[in-house]
Amino acid sequence: MFLKHLKKMIFPLFPTSGDYQQAESIKKKIPWAYPWAPVGEGGKGLIGELHREICEKHVLFEKKVIPIGHGIGNDDVLFKILPDGYYAVVHLTWQGKENSPIWPCTVLFKDLDDWLKNGLTKDKKWHEKIRREVRKER
Repeated sequence: MFLKHLKKMIFPLFPTSGDYQQAESIKKKIPWAYPWAPVGEGGKGLIGELHREICEKHVLFEKKVIPIGHGIGNDDVLFKILPDGYYAVVHLTWQGKENSPIWPCTVLFKDLDDWLKNGLTKDKKWHEKIRREVRKER
């Protein structure tokens, strides 16, 4: 009986094959640019890591998410929150359970367009600016 109850609590948090198909469709719509790239097959482990790190007061606690992209050279992950359609960029700590609801650091976006405009595009411009400055110093 306990195991049945536990399964009902845990498995709704993990994406279905239909959710993964939806994620693949979303990835194809995104004009990926440095420092972001689509999550590959290893992305499934990111869901487990997120749920290991968050405490009960974290904004994503008991939320069903699916990884869409990851930051290149950092621990940022773009998740789609199912089924409400919000997106979240989460900076995973890889340090196990966090006690504070502010960790792992999470920025929410109302939809994919919001992330494209205020996440991807801003990150791309910031990295381009840094590259130009580094070139000037050489």
